[in-house]
Amino acid sequence: MVRITDPERSRAFYVALGMEFRRELPIVRDGQLEATNYFFGFPGQEEELELTFNHDGRSYELGTAYGHIAVGVEDSSSISWFPGSS
Repeated sequence: MVRITDPERSRAFYVALGMEFRRELPIVRDGQLEATNYFFGFPGQEEELELTFNHDGRSYELGTAYGHIAVGVEDSSSISWFPGSS
């Protein structure tokens, strides 16, 4: 699980890595929308990455939003999000 602060920007990033958006899951407590989980995965693979957006406006310091994740791609220079890519 990775905590995010901008769902649209995060979605664009993971789609640029070749992942597909699969679904979202609103988390409601006591009638209030507390968070939304977004799930992404690589086509043809069952594994999913869960992104969590907390609706209370909190922010995160570098290194406090997740444990760690690793994503492998064939050629990172072909991903337009990365600096120096074509």
